[in-house]
Amino acid sequence: MNSAPTEFHKIWVDQCAATEEIRDHFGLHSALDYLIGEKLFSFLRAAAQDPHFAAEVPNFIGEIRRLFAAEVIRDYLDSLEKAKYLAPLDPDLEMDELDDPDEDESWLENPVMGAEELLRFARVRHLLQSYRAMAKPKQKGESVEVSGLAPEDDCSSDMLVQIRWQGRTMAVPLSQLTPIDPNEQTREAIKDWHYWVDQGYGF
Repeated sequence: MNSAPTEFHKIWVDQCAATEEIRDHFGLHSALDYLIGEKLFSFLRAAAQDPHFAAEVPNFIGEIRRLFAAEVIRDYLDSLEKAKYLAPLDPDLEMDELDDPDEDESWLENPVMGAEELLRFARVRHLLQSYRAMAKPKQKGESVEVSGLAPEDDCSSDMLVQIRWQGRTMAVPLSQLTPIDPNEQTREAIKDWHYWVDQGYGF
């Protein structure tokens, strides 16, 4: 019996599963290098060209955030930025020693590729460290638990609240939620915010 054809835009599922084995056998840094430093960057390149990949980005990001603690991700991105993007190029380093042999032309030699790579890194940081990046529509009528307000930086243009959904913490606009059996103070606060949103106001 033939197995189901591979859905390449869902390859991140297998990559995340492999990451746990890599962490067990080779350590945390190797797992981060594999999943974030290699696979996530490649996936975002594909997502820029293919809407099927783009649609899977929030799910991929969510799984990375499940696998690694926020402070681990932050420290890894800081070290990656210093080592790869801010460190001066060693003039004695041969080009064939660079860790990107699959590229026809190194991004270090090409200003356009270099700019694209820097922008991609900035997007990776934003996706992995922003609660707002994880917000996605829920099914109408679905119940979620609100744990509090999202970080202040993520509320600069909308009122976001943190929720627990399918084992993950993410942020969604308060205007999308209807309270279930709230106390009077909470009911009035949400009602007032919904009114202002309906009137077209915001931050």
